[in-house]
Amino acid sequence: MKVKIASAIAICVVVLLLFFFRARENRYDQLSAVTVDEIEEPASSAQKVAIAFGGGGIRGFVHLGVIKALEEEGIKTDIVVGASAGSIVGSLYAAGLSYKEMKEVADGLGNWQVIEDLVISSKGFFQGKSIADKVNKAVKERTIEQLPTPLGIAITDLNRRESRLVVAGNVGQAVQTSCAIPGSFVSIQRGDDVWVDGALLSVVPVDFAKKMGANIVIGVDIYCSNIPEKSKTVLPKKKMLLRPVIRPRKR
Repeated sequence: MKVKIASAIAICVVVLLLFFFRARENRYDQLSAVTVDEIEEPASSAQKVAIAFGGGGIRGFVHLGVIKALEEEGIKTDIVVGASAGSIVGSLYAAGLSYKEMKEVADGLGNWQVIEDLVISSKGFFQGKSIADKVNKAVKERTIEQLPTPLGIAITDLNRRESRLVVAGNVGQAVQTSCAIPGSFVSIQRGDDVWVDGALLSVVPVDFAKKMGANIVIGVDIYCSNIPEKSKTVLPKKKMLLRPVIRPRKR
């Protein structure tokens, strides 16, 4: 009798866990993204400097040290692009946050607060909306178009097997999409498309920065030229940029 009662309780607990921690669909139909060939280059030939923050998981906040170094040297950037963890720092930087403010946000995302949207699902262990909410709060609910510095966030379109760039819309949702590591975070649905981690096909999104009008691109590679394990196995046919690049755009 006791065994039956214990089994019944265990089943109830499992059902409750599945109900309260079930994954919900991340559907962001209002987001739009373009390929590198679809970006219209600005007509102006004025020199512009861009910074491209690469992916790197938990190491992504190393980017803060780069920002601090640039500020100490008085180097200002005109364009910001980011992929995966680099999109978090990139969005905060483009929003005009100070180094101290960015570090506070990074500390919030780097501790156990991020597991508040833990889910039990074959789609991933985290819903990911916690990242979107924290980023949107940090940028004061502004859209990408409203930020003081032009921003592009790289994502990967699984259906089309190509890298794309979000250049308009909700900042937090775009960052959440770019950070959606397959198997860890629930992917993003946009129409019939499935969008995931931007670093899968664009570890350091330098090409996007150039097409946005940059003459000089500072590429920040926190993988230190080591190919991440996921990039060796996921969508291998696409070419990836793995080294930091600082080079003028061809005229």
